[in-house]
Amino acid sequence: MSDILIKDDKAAELARLKETNFFRDKPAEQKPSSYLYEIAKREAARWGVYDYLADHYVRMAAYARTVGE
Repeated sequence: MSDILIKDDKAAELARLKETNFFRDKPAEQKPSSYLYEIAKREAARWGVYDYLADHYVRMAAYARTVGE
């Protein structure tokens, strides 16, 4: 897979994040959805609430939560 953000297919983007070791620093007991949400909040605090990457991570967190991750 590509290392570019997958915008239209959230399942493929979540799989890409897992393949690239995005979750390697995630505590074992924490769900991927809550980890993504924490990352989104950190990005928003650093770059502002209109930051594209913060928005992407919060959408991915919502998707991960709906699929039980």
